[in-house]
Amino acid sequence: MMNDIGFYGPLGLLGIAFLYLTGRRPAQKRRPMPPPPPPIGESERLRERLRWVEERHEQDREMLRMAFSDDPGERSAFDRMREEALRDRARQAERTADAELLGALAILGLTREDLREPKRVRRAYAAKVKEVHPDRGGSDDALRAVVSAWEYLSAHI
Repeated sequence: MMNDIGFYGPLGLLGIAFLYLTGRRPAQKRRPMPPPPPPIGESERLRERLRWVEERHEQDREMLRMAFSDDPGERSAFDRMREEALRDRARQAERTADAELLGALAILGLTREDLREPKRVRRAYAAKVKEVHPDRGGSDDALRAVVSAWEYLSAHI
């Protein structure tokens, strides 16, 4: 059967002879190799990871549904969770501020009641500076601690 490109295809008789004599074959399309199967145990790990991702996705979807729902009961549940988180942060900040205040008072040798009288705080600061000043046998670190305690307390008097 002959067609417009000849009996021997696009190469022609000379092309076929050349390929035969040089030992080459005409280029053939290769089928792509399928990916290798995952190692034993890997597929189970991937399935477990997929399950975890789906659970997390479901939790996120539920949170979004609660956040943007028109039902006031569900919205209040979300608001309650947010308000509880804000209260926890506020409590933590109060604890931190309270610890800083008590530390500053301890450095100057004062109590909370002494904060009501700014003169007493100033006198305690002056006495402590005289006591820990490097020119009078104290250390630089102790003086820095007293000065920082004074700065903190003077901002809160």
